[in-house]
Amino acid sequence: MPKWVKIDNYVKEIAAEPWSMYWTEWKSGTKEFNDFLLNPIEFLSTSIDEVGRDFKVSTEILNHEIGLLGSAVCTGLMVMPASKLVKMTLYKH
Repeated sequence: MPKWVKIDNYVKEIAAEPWSMYWTEWKSGTKEFNDFLLNPIEFLSTSIDEVGRDFKVSTEILNHEIGLLGSAVCTGLMVMPASKLVKMTLYKH
């Protein structure tokens, strides 16, 4: 599993917001990245406490022209519990 850093813990201006932000970096082509691509809600609900199995996931990949094999992926994630929504932005290095 990737190690998610909860940004709320470091940025006091967003700590009281009704949503949370997370960050991680992982490698495309790995088992964990493949597991995320094949079943994102299962992956996220088991790796982030705030995400439930009834959430929706919206994902955007920046620099997708680089492809998904063998390079780093920086991931920013916003969890909105009231909307049961996860918004992810993946940035390919």
